[in-house]
Amino acid sequence: MIEKADQVEKWLRALSFEGWKFSGALTEVSNSWLLERNEDKIYVHLNSNWLCFTLPLRNDAANSTFYKKCLELCHRSFMCKFSLSPDGKLLLQLEIPFQSLEKDQCYKAVDALNVYLKWYEALKSGQSSIHSQGANQIQIKSVRKKEYFPKESLVFYFNAIEHLNWRLKDDLGDNRWKAIYKGNDRPFIVYLYFNQYWVYFQIPILSETLDLRLQNDEYKMSLYSYLLKLNEHIYWTKFGINENGKILMLLDIPLEKLDLDMFQHATKTIAKYANKFAYDIQIMANLSQEKKLFNLIPNQLQLESADVLHQKEGISS
Repeated sequence: MIEKADQVEKWLRALSFEGWKFSGALTEVSNSWLLERNEDKIYVHLNSNWLCFTLPLRNDAANSTFYKKCLELCHRSFMCKFSLSPDGKLLLQLEIPFQSLEKDQCYKAVDALNVYLKWYEALKSGQSSIHSQGANQIQIKSVRKKEYFPKESLVFYFNAIEHLNWRLKDDLGDNRWKAIYKGNDRPFIVYLYFNQYWVYFQIPILSETLDLRLQNDEYKMSLYSYLLKLNEHIYWTKFGINENGKILMLLDIPLEKLDLDMFQHATKTIAKYANKFAYDIQIMANLSQEKKLFNLIPNQLQLESADVLHQKEGISS
């Protein structure tokens, strides 16, 4: 751990050539650092399972429409996610599993934060469409007919986790697959996509679109802020909303880092969060029928009150 912390500090110091001002450990007992450039600050924290990056955002538009757009950006982004701290501050975050912690991953993380910070600023300025300037740094998704990951390897990976209630179901073509995870209370359909740079999981948490359910703006605000607070609360995964208004749980991995250990770690992470939060999200999306529970669920987040730098507990590899 000490050796890895020394490596991370060396990597972060090297970012000075890109204009980042480096500050050392924020406390004597925590492997934490700060990068500053102009008005932007990136807080970096290393624990035994994850390297975590947090960039606080300037937010002047705290309403349901804006929060929904942030969740839609979560669906379109790689590595990064938009989230809300327990006290309501909008954040841009990402986490790197300890087992894939290398210099290039550290630098890709900072690059990704820069790219999606631009997306966020474009969103605030009211641009109707957001183009990913500098997106080549993190390689936005593109589906092609070439097989980017061997079918035989994927079948082998799923066979290795079959005892954990995972099953590869259908080849959908064009590097797209459908799988099933049988959770504690319900089965989850899992879509798996490959391109030349990424493998990414998408799990529909609700089968219906939100626009058909939520008529009251107060309820929309509660649901969207709840999803963003969950994003701050969890590691590696994120909740987002697609173009059809469906809530998805998302996880992406650089294809070059995908091996059996990483695949098992990803599916373990997905299973944990799907089992833990799917039912609550179902209730939050039916607020008009579950008003009493609606008043209780947001308070559950306060039980753990996860500070983005020091108090989160990760999923061990």
